[in-house]
Amino acid sequence: MALNPRCRAVVYRGFVRPILEYGMLVWMSAVPSTLAKLTAIQRRALHVIGDGCYLPSLDIRRSVAALCYLFKLHYLTGPDIITALLPPPAPAPVRARTRASVRTIASHHPLQLTKTVPPQSRNNVLRSFPHCMIDTWNCLPASILSAGPSQKSMQTFKKKVYDHLRQSDWDWATDRLYTPPPPGLCSCFSHPKPNCRQS
Repeated sequence: MALNPRCRAVVYRGFVRPILEYGMLVWMSAVPSTLAKLTAIQRRALHVIGDGCYLPSLDIRRSVAALCYLFKLHYLTGPDIITALLPPPAPAPVRARTRASVRTIASHHPLQLTKTVPPQSRNNVLRSFPHCMIDTWNCLPASILSAGPSQKSMQTFKKKVYDHLRQSDWDWATDRLYTPPPPGLCSCFSHPKPNCRQS
């Protein structure tokens, strides 16, 4: 008996996607043309799965995984060699009377990190972990980072990050792997992006 789209999506998520994402923090600094080969595999899998289920792109899953690992290094335990890669905390912004200063102070949280890599550094360094995620980490609302050090808080943080990226300026319009499900169809992604255009 042939599998329906939902079952085919379960097979893909259980057997194929873990291979595509294994050790992603190590190789996420690869050039876009190399990452595009993984994207092509998922795109082909979506054709095999067929209509009825929709998956988030590998790109956003890599970003969420990297942010979750930064959260783990702050609150839980991690290898010393990885913890040593964390940049120093960012200094608190100086209070001023300008609107920009007010916005900066309002968005500041104590876990913000300083960008220690010079802007003229090689692109592969700027794309590597954790440097590629510092700006995104610093822009997270303090309410997302307020969870305590526990595995339960890790799951809560992951869900909140998905919601935050879904509602922020993430470039969903150019994400060919994700389109909102038509009415009446299920979504394999529990937080679909509304009003997403398919490029």
